[in-house]
Amino acid sequence: MTEKTKPTITSETTEMNKQSETTEIDEHLYSDVFITVTSKELIIKNYYFPFAASLTIPLTEIISVDNADDLNIGLLSMKEWGMALSNIWFALDFTRSFRPKEKIGVVKVKNQWMRKGFSVKDVRGIDTLKRTWSDVKNNQYNQ
Repeated sequence: MTEKTKPTITSETTEMNKQSETTEIDEHLYSDVFITVTSKELIIKNYYFPFAASLTIPLTEIISVDNADDLNIGLLSMKEWGMALSNIWFALDFTRSFRPKEKIGVVKVKNQWMRKGFSVKDVRGIDTLKRTWSDVKNNQYNQ
């Protein structure tokens, strides 16, 4: 009878696996229950009605990033989920009307008339998105 041998895992194999995992995963620069910002994309969680699926937008496709205060958006133009009296579709947040406008973000995407609205737990989320999007946009123009 032949003895079955188990494959051996060397430190080299483990290191190669770690490297391939890190190259495939884009680091989260900011993440909360509402959005995730990476160096390449914005993920708006609980976006689509009625299944609350996420929407992923490449940063290269974004035209503008603002907060509700910058755009002077009032309560009638915002909704907990969906579209109110504006051209903004808001991701799910049942507490949006109680948030400061600085914690409500709006992005405009190339070739789309409807803007995307979302909340953040911390103002740093929108600041991180603005900074990262600006860096991507500047790199795009410099190439």
